[in-house]
Amino acid sequence: MKIRRYTCKDMQEAMLKVKMDLGNEAVIMHSRKVKQKGLAGLFGKPMVEVVAAIDDDYVRPRPYYKEQKTVFPQYKIVPPHKAGEEHQGMAELQNKVETMEKMMKEIYRAVQTNSGSEKNRVHEALNPSLKTPQTMRTFVPPKLQKQTEVLSGEPVQTAVQEPVGQFGPAVQEPVSQFIPAVNHQFAESISALKELLAEQEIEPKLIEKIVEKIKEIGGHNLARDEIFGLAERIMTVLLGDPEPITLNDEKKPHISLFIGPTGVGKTTTLAKIAADFALNRQKKVGLITADTYRIAAVEQLRTYAEILNIPVNVVYSPAEIKEAVERLSDNDIILIDTAGRSHKDKSHFDELKTLVSTVPANDTFLVMSCNTGQKSIREILECYAFIKNYRLLFTKLDESSVSGAILNARYMTGKPLSYTTAGQSVPDDFDIANVKQLVTGILGKSYI
Repeated sequence: MKIRRYTCKDMQEAMLKVKMDLGNEAVIMHSRKVKQKGLAGLFGKPMVEVVAAIDDDYVRPRPYYKEQKTVFPQYKIVPPHKAGEEHQGMAELQNKVETMEKMMKEIYRAVQTNSGSEKNRVHEALNPSLKTPQTMRTFVPPKLQKQTEVLSGEPVQTAVQEPVGQFGPAVQEPVSQFIPAVNHQFAESISALKELLAEQEIEPKLIEKIVEKIKEIGGHNLARDEIFGLAERIMTVLLGDPEPITLNDEKKPHISLFIGPTGVGKTTTLAKIAADFALNRQKKVGLITADTYRIAAVEQLRTYAEILNIPVNVVYSPAEIKEAVERLSDNDIILIDTAGRSHKDKSHFDELKTLVSTVPANDTFLVMSCNTGQKSIREILECYAFIKNYRLLFTKLDESSVSGAILNARYMTGKPLSYTTAGQSVPDDFDIANVKQLVTGILGKSYI
């Protein structure tokens, strides 16, 4: 027996290669979807792998006469000059089988093109005598059913008691394998994933893109755990690698600016980062605060500075920033705290824009809370769009029951993540963004 394996972009191409290589009498032994290697396996469409076989001793018979086409050579075809009852019966069988073969090709093409007019044309082309179970049992002997595997990949089912629409029972199985909607388990799992992501307050457009990518990568016959596993991989890629502060020893000091709405915890977060560099990395740290609007904000930062034994400077206008930086120029890193600006108060942003343009910052961090809703996230990002380069920093991860805000912000801006905080303890409750943990928080391990 000759066995061949073919890897093609779709089933139609695979069937064509099988017929060209092994002939119409080849038998499809196995078919499955396989992923491409490398990055193409994640973002590219899956390939179709088909295993086909044919007997070694099979010899393609010649037609008895040129005008007669032999579809099933193991059945004798009687030439016209010997026509009689035997010839009439076999000729009728030959016509029925040829009609069925043509019908299978038309059905496959109609389903692939998904065209309503094409399907109607197929309906009209069908022989009415093929629509009843009794007719199929009469004109398609069991030995002939194997031949249809070349077209459909599955034997024709003739024992079904009730016809299926206008196609009849003989095509129920071949048609179903080309219609993804028949896989109810896949549809239910996709609906469950959409519902879960919606509960996490993820943007509807992003949910649809995730689902489209799952279908593009894995097709329409995935199990529930495979669907959620792909969703995990896709969201991991979307969140990307975090980018924390990286000091450059050749240029001192390194200046980091922290901006964001009111009440998100900028000052506490700044103190945590200062403690990490001062205590864990033994770096010289300087602090500057421009938050002179909030009551006790300056005192709060001074308290942290005294505990950490690091200097702090207070500025009351953007013009004083340069002088403060000069006074702290012998430090390895300078962290600048700013006053929180409500994204609904447009007038305050003029002062903030002046401050941002004045500070020679190496990196800027937009600080937001995980408690922020979908609508507020969009408004905040729109208001801070005047900043060209910044990184996302999310606080209060422990206070939020949903994690969609982080994925939404990353998707809408394309800006990298940096840090997350989860508590008030300084210098604890602070870490570089853990992408795997964030994705797990969104999915809740629902795919296990």
